[in-house]
Amino acid sequence: MRILSSNSLLHRRCYLKSLWALALSGLMVAGCAKTPANGVGANTRIHITMTVAGQIKPNYVYIVAIRWAKSNPPFDQERGPIPVIASPWGNGFVAGRANVFMRWDSFQAQPYQMFRFTNPIPDDQVPQDEPYLTNWVQEADPINYVDVTDGGSTLDFELDLSQIAPSGEVASMKALQINFLTMDRVPTGGDSGGKYYDGLGDTRTPSGINKFLTIPLDRNYTYTRTDNPEFIEEPTGDVSDPDLDIKDWSVKVTLP
Repeated sequence: MRILSSNSLLHRRCYLKSLWALALSGLMVAGCAKTPANGVGANTRIHITMTVAGQIKPNYVYIVAIRWAKSNPPFDQERGPIPVIASPWGNGFVAGRANVFMRWDSFQAQPYQMFRFTNPIPDDQVPQDEPYLTNWVQEADPINYVDVTDGGSTLDFELDLSQIAPSGEVASMKALQINFLTMDRVPTGGDSGGKYYDGLGDTRTPSGINKFLTIPLDRNYTYTRTDNPEFIEEPTGDVSDPDLDIKDWSVKVTLP
């Protein structure tokens, strides 16, 4: 999918730093660990994985869209991030309510990159007749990530909650709404074509495309495809392209 939006020595140094961190903390870190731009690293950590039935394809883009909330779940159950599947395309990849998204795209300078929407739908407001989620800015890279090798099928990265929630409001965050989005291309504007895509739920049914996770932030826990608050099932085969077909996922919450 193509999305529209805005050295050996170096790799070895990065690898050695990761090994040193492993020896000190006992945590598995694959790839080079990144530090959030604001330097905050002691808050709640969100470790996310997504696996497709085929392989992560270099000319596709894979997105994890996230919305934060300061109220306890359940909240706004009908208004989380959902896939864009038809015209009007908007941004071409996510609709509903979202604040940030991580996208993996091999054509980016860094395949894993975080972005923040500058025009999300305001909380506790009914959407007006104006475009939302059409502008975004780049944020810090994930603090940890696993490089996708040729033939690999899994995205694996970790965020600090300070990369998701507004500055100064991390302590008041209660939950996250999350969706996993895959697609072969991102139609925009007056594009008359379609696209192949997958997201949480059964995308073969009209009601299946409006599924998303609500993840509480009040305990250490790993939520999975078979163990999640809404009992959302993610069937394989609901999209014909196995490189887009989400077959497994996890969201691990680690409190400070």
